[in-house]
Amino acid sequence: MIGDIPIASSTSLPLSLFFSFLMQLSSIGGSETNKPETQKVSEVSLIQEYREAVDLISYGPAIPVTPLPKEPEPPQPKQLLRVWATAYCSHPAYTDSSPFITASGQHVAPEIIAANFLRFNTEVAFPELRGFEKKKFIVGDRMNPRFWHAVDLWFPTCNEARQFGRKATTVAIY
Repeated sequence: MIGDIPIASSTSLPLSLFFSFLMQLSSIGGSETNKPETQKVSEVSLIQEYREAVDLISYGPAIPVTPLPKEPEPPQPKQLLRVWATAYCSHPAYTDSSPFITASGQHVAPEIIAANFLRFNTEVAFPELRGFEKKKFIVGDRMNPRFWHAVDLWFPTCNEARQFGRKATTVAIY
């Protein structure tokens, strides 16, 4: 910094304070033997005040600082698998006799997926699927038994399901 003297890594002493201290020290002057006792005491107290000021600037106030709580780290997946991700809708032609009820007995919802290789209520994510990177899903439905390492995402309309299509992706299992 221009006009400051570095004291510690993150603080500095203004030049004006430094020069004012030097001027006070130089005005005291003379040898120790010729000075009256009161002048010696004032010099000692001036030096002590200066040291306290430098300590305060260098190290900050002697107040305990409470550290900010750390944000909890997001949970790490237990396993990552490559799977085929497909989409389905609740049209009776594409489902069983109860198109809005999942195999686990829940009502269909965007956060519920179908997967045969995972237990019900397993939490998963799809970090590579655009638009789904930050979302978490719960396994709550099953697929046709011939599909093993595949997941089916539910969409409210059949057009959305067709637009999604079939994608090779990674599933993060939590």
